[in-house]
Amino acid sequence: MRSTPLRTLADPRLTLLLEGGFRSKYGVSGLSYDTPELLSGATDLGFMVLPNYRAWVVVASLVVCFATWFLIERTRLGAYLRAGTENRDWSRHSA
Repeated sequence: MRSTPLRTLADPRLTLLLEGGFRSKYGVSGLSYDTPELLSGATDLGFMVLPNYRAWVVVASLVVCFATWFLIERTRLGAYLRAGTENRDWSRHSA
């Protein structure tokens, strides 16, 4: 698909129009929600008090990072991804 000057100008404008529509409907700040009972409270670590929901966010982030690393470094799909970024010709012929 060829990029034309009109298309190049229209895409960002369309994005800004959609963003403006969402901002006018939902506002600029997020909606508040109650913390689930399981994640309420805090844990005293000795040098700081860490809310349980923030600890959950940290643990969930570490799990996602580890899963991404494992996928890229230890699976066949990861090997294809790494090969595709390093040598495009090889990856075209091996698939």
